[in-house]
Amino acid sequence: MIRNLKMASPCFRRMPTELVENWAQYLECPDLCSFRLVCRQTHAQTLHVVRQRLFTTWKTSLMDSDIEKLEDISSNTHLRNYVKNICIQDDCERMDAQATLTTLYVKQLNRTPHVWPRNDAHFVKENEIGVSSLKTMCIDGRLRPETIKIRDYRIGNASSSTEPASTLATNILDGANLAAVSIKIQRKSQSVVEAAIQLSPQHQGQDVAFSMLESAELCFATASRSFWSEQVLYNAPILENLKISIERPWNEEGDSMFSTGVPVSKLRSIDILMSTLPAHNILMLIANSKQSLTSFSFSLMRLSRGSAWRDLLTRIGSDFPALNFFNLKFLSEEGFRTIQFQELSKEHIERDYGPGLEIFERGPQGNRRVTWVRYTGPSGSSVLDLVARSATRS
Repeated sequence: MIRNLKMASPCFRRMPTELVENWAQYLECPDLCSFRLVCRQTHAQTLHVVRQRLFTTWKTSLMDSDIEKLEDISSNTHLRNYVKNICIQDDCERMDAQATLTTLYVKQLNRTPHVWPRNDAHFVKENEIGVSSLKTMCIDGRLRPETIKIRDYRIGNASSSTEPASTLATNILDGANLAAVSIKIQRKSQSVVEAAIQLSPQHQGQDVAFSMLESAELCFATASRSFWSEQVLYNAPILENLKISIERPWNEEGDSMFSTGVPVSKLRSIDILMSTLPAHNILMLIANSKQSLTSFSFSLMRLSRGSAWRDLLTRIGSDFPALNFFNLKFLSEEGFRTIQFQELSKEHIERDYGPGLEIFERGPQGNRRVTWVRYTGPSGSSVLDLVARSATRS
């Protein structure tokens, strides 16, 4: 970031030393050295550009000196307005390298690495880091971020759960009086889970909560009721785009995210992947979207509790007339293997409804199977009905 700052002509007046030192106190090596070099030849009129590049995206662990710096910046009327994106992560990712590189990093850091304290279930102990301080800065209006991103990196964990990052995001947003526009909680790799919340700073402090939420992408560990399922499904009336995955199969015992009833939003698109659900839960998610839903995608999904894809797809094709896109990829039913669409005739459909259907075959020659179908066009409901009729269990 610092290295990309272009140096102005040497004839320009240098920044005041006091100002340079005031900014420098917030920086760490190697950025600090580069910053001092830039400031020696930067004209005072470029202050806005320098501030913007330095403080627009602010990374913090919310621990020790990190939270102290954020507190100082939030109290500095000249600097705090430049903070637009807050990236929350500890030092685990940068430390997870060869021992020599880790040692070099610690020396450059010139401080003890910040590693989040966790309980036995690997959840971050939010009361031991500066979560409450960050919330207070937002409630007081000292910080008005456009995005908050949480990056949860787990050293040596090949299958990190999404729950710790999701819970940390909950603890930060709940009660902070922020206005969420979009939310993404997704697994970026086997070791990294990210929660990214896009906000509307101009509506911060107006008690709008999730009433302005337009899109959500959520990765749930289970189908149990949670803060995010409640807010997204039942407190986001203008939500248009929903993408969800549920890692463990739905269990009808206990309090699930579906037990509250029909969601309030009228969705335009829904994308469900890598989940095991009964058909009635899927229909519940889109029950209020019969006239608005134009797009859906089901990928790597298994229907449970005796549900059948043929019945579900026929129902959707009948009840959702505005469809212009659907994607069906690697579907299965409980007790059976992948659903196939072997008898689907692309030529017949194109003759009656025009182009737009894509059929993907897989398997060795002589045993080709159609397990992936996609359609884009104005006749989504009619084409889906034909696709549903061709669905067979293998």
